[in-house]
Amino acid sequence: MMTPSRGRHGSGARKHATTGTDHRRPHTESHASAPVRAPRAEGRKALVASAGAWAKDISGRLPRARVLLLGAGAWAKDISGRLPRARVLLLGAGAVLLVAAVVVTAIVLLPSRTVRVPDLVGIPRAQAAERVTALGLVLNVRDTGYSPTIAKDSVAAQEPTAGLLVSPGSTVMIDLSAGSESFALPDVIGQDLDTARGALRARGLTVTFTTAISTADSGTVIASAPEAGTPVLTGDTVRLTLATSVGAVSASDLTGVAIVLDPAPPNAGDASDASMDAAIRLSALLSAAGATVTMTRESGVTSPAVTPADRVRIAKETSATALVGFSVMPSSLEGMVLLTMQPSSASDQVGTAAGPLADAVFASLRIDMSAISTLTAAGDAVLSGSGLPGVRVRLGSFASESDAKSFADERWLEVLANDIYRALAQLYGRQ
Repeated sequence: MMTPSRGRHGSGARKHATTGTDHRRPHTESHASAPVRAPRAEGRKALVASAGAWAKDISGRLPRARVLLLGAGAWAKDISGRLPRARVLLLGAGAVLLVAAVVVTAIVLLPSRTVRVPDLVGIPRAQAAERVTALGLVLNVRDTGYSPTIAKDSVAAQEPTAGLLVSPGSTVMIDLSAGSESFALPDVIGQDLDTARGALRARGLTVTFTTAISTADSGTVIASAPEAGTPVLTGDTVRLTLATSVGAVSASDLTGVAIVLDPAPPNAGDASDASMDAAIRLSALLSAAGATVTMTRESGVTSPAVTPADRVRIAKETSATALVGFSVMPSSLEGMVLLTMQPSSASDQVGTAAGPLADAVFASLRIDMSAISTLTAAGDAVLSGSGLPGVRVRLGSFASESDAKSFADERWLEVLANDIYRALAQLYGRQ
């Protein structure tokens, strides 16, 4: 009777032993695998700790980023607390998002590496050098000249101007004042306007001019007020009288007026650059009266080196008061013609402003150029594209014998320039 009992017990023992063996195998494997997973967990902790420390450092440097960083951290902590099994995923994704947020915030909030140029005008050179050096900039002296208002060895002008933002290490150029001085007025009699004006301005003098009929070479200085040798001070005004053979040009103040002159390039086969000859003479008159003159091309530069698009670009960059153009026809069409702009609509302010300019120039030219006529400009790229009130004087053609003779006549060119100057002075000058 006892044998079946032992058989059941023995069978149960074997079953238990087998079950125990099955139970111990995964338990043994779990202990064996633990050392493998531990470094991964530690790596994740180290990554999160490193990202947190870096974020803390950045947030300390960028106070405005703290709200963003703290808010993101609190949200991630709250979600991970509610979803324990999602912590690993959230921590990994959170670390990536945190790094991205800090990088973007750093780009947005870090101060740009620029320096604001200080105002140096009027302060001594040594003080200017201290201010510039303290900002990490470099100071260079560009020029020295006399000034009636700035003390000697102080800054009279600077470039870039005060307030502009520049990169560290940029150079600030300054002009130093040589102070004011008393000296004898130099003798400029017989010199042309540009030479005489340059010599007097270099001494700190202001130069104006008038003209008078004379047998001397046209455009040369025949008198000055005060006379040569008279004691003058830096900042004084000297009036020069220039010789002319066509009558006096009334003095006018065109300070603050900007004029664009557009001498169209000569045509192939033209004997001279008549448009540039006329523009140069008008430019001298305007500049002497204080106007700012911009040429759309330089003397000697012709097509195809300069195109209508180039001339339009130069004109548009000036924000000038008006534009006056000159051109010579390639055909046999002879005689002077004034090309005028017409307003395209009632709201066309440029076209409307060109009306009085055309009227004044036509009336002035008609006094000496009785055969002049007018036409509406069509297809003139510079007049239509400049955005400025303008006129163009079509001088004639080298194919016409009479026109070619006029182009070679210095007196004719002077009359032309003086007539247009009078019209511009009447419109824009202060007498």
